Amino acid sequence: MLRALLHLVTNEAGAAELRTRLAAAGPGPYSLLLLRAALAARHPEWASSPAAEEITTHVLRRWAEALALAGGRPAVATPRQEDTEPDDVRLRRSARANTSATRALVASASTARGVPETGIGHDETGIGHDSDADRLVAALVSARASTGTDATDSPCAGVLLLLRAVVDLRLPGILTRAGFGHALTATPLALATRLTGAPPDDPAVLAFAGMPTGDPEELLLPWLEITEDESAAMRDAVLDAVLAQRVVDAPDQLDDGDVLEEGRLGVPEADQALGVLALAVVRAWSRWLGKFAGSSVPYLVTHFARRPGRVRLSERELVVELAPGPLDVVVRLAGYDAPLAHVPWLDGRMVTYRMEAA
Repeated sequence: MLRALLHLVTNEAGAAELRTRLAAAGPGPYSLLLLRAALAARHPEWASSPAAEEITTHVLRRWAEALALAGGRPAVATPRQEDTEPDDVRLRRSARANTSATRALVASASTARGVPETGIGHDETGIGHDSDADRLVAALVSARASTGTDATDSPCAGVLLLLRAVVDLRLPGILTRAGFGHALTATPLALATRLTGAPPDDPAVLAFAGMPTGDPEELLLPWLEITEDESAAMRDAVLDAVLAQRVVDAPDQLDDGDVLEEGRLGVPEADQALGVLALAVVRAWSRWLGKFAGSSVPYLVTHFARRPGRVRLSERELVVELAPGPLDVVVRLAGYDAPLAHVPWLDGRMVTYRMEAA
């Protein structure tokens, strides 16, 4: 059973996607669900096996311990041997220390449940090479490594859930058709500010725009200096996009931009166009939320976009960590917690979401 899990995470078709989702979720209940579901899909005979539950739970516990070891080295005056070793050496040391516990668990579960003991590597002495559990934990740690950057707290980290809707609306195309293509950095920054009511230097607002450097007022200059004609062109381009994608049925459904009064820039032409764009994004996002699709914009923004959490940014990944919320199941059913790639203004970074981490 451990060997089957190892193959699912490393070699089977879809292993890369599974590793990405596990890395985003971390060693918690959602990862347990992911692994159990993947195992049951490949081996239906284990779908309700108590042994599968026990083994998977133990692997996740080992994974959490390995992550803590790799990321929390103690500071001491005289370094011990393990403190001066590379992380991969220390990880193997920890994995070996737990191997006997893993073997005992698998053996007892196999005996009690009638499941063949598979997946533990032995040489002739029974203690030679690392077990499949060790290799599985190492694979999970490796997948999670890119999320080990410093975290920055934000009261509105949930706004990053709406990135998918902005991508779906094809924001660069909207800006180009409006003759406003030079504002690709300024627009996500202004949009996130409008959606959250947070200042443009908030970590989540900056992450939404790809972490641009510079003074926020200078970054927002294209919007602060927008003309009346440019504003009208932006509104028309947004309306054309949402009508073409059937986000709304009529243009007047985006006329209530006043509901998002916070986060205004104080420039009427900018605020009017950004209000239409913000409503379009919320409506494009909400249409996949099942019975919540018709919820009011203030309700959706309050319960999703203005949600606290942490933001982790590395050269290859933007990780959004959100504390558990009552509507998480809605987000998951809609697939909005899945990794997001190809955000044009994020410099090739993958966006991953952890709903139970902050």
